[in-house]
Amino acid sequence: MSAATEGPLPRGDHFVTLCGDKPLGHARKSTVEISEDKGVKVILRQDYESLGRLGDIVDVKDGYARNYLIPRRIAIMATEGAHHTIHEERQQHARRQAKELRNAEKLAQDLEKISVTIQMKVGEDDKLFGAVTNQMIADALSEKGYAVDKRQIDLQDSIKALGIYDVAVKLHLSVTSKVKVWVVRE
Repeated sequence: MSAATEGPLPRGDHFVTLCGDKPLGHARKSTVEISEDKGVKVILRQDYESLGRLGDIVDVKDGYARNYLIPRRIAIMATEGAHHTIHEERQQHARRQAKELRNAEKLAQDLEKISVTIQMKVGEDDKLFGAVTNQMIADALSEKGYAVDKRQIDLQDSIKALGIYDVAVKLHLSVTSKVKVWVVRE
């Protein structure tokens, strides 16, 4: 800190900035664009459904930016230095996405080749007591060494009878695999 701003800042509307005797509002307007409707321009640090994609420059209300987007690291103020930072983050994000896609494609090929068996108690007419759940399938896959979250398993209809079922596993936005699930009598 400079000598001019050491100690507690005075209360009220008149603050001294680090660069001189101009009020803080002037310094902020020179580094951050403030539109006439009290909005600010921010750069998104991640994809955000209601605003846009990573790196987009969007105009939002000042309070929304200061109190929600910036503290949660969803966005940063649109300054010259921030553009460089976002460019670097975009490159890192692209590399991370490419790696996740490669891993998902490899896992999809492996999952196509295997089948899991789930033993269930049955009643009359080979109807199950209960149903086969996503968690049961995820546990069966983890026993075989495949880490799949239960939320990635897409059961179209509940499995309530013995048989062989093809269950979709959504591994990535663009990668879906099928796993053969054998439901047998316990």
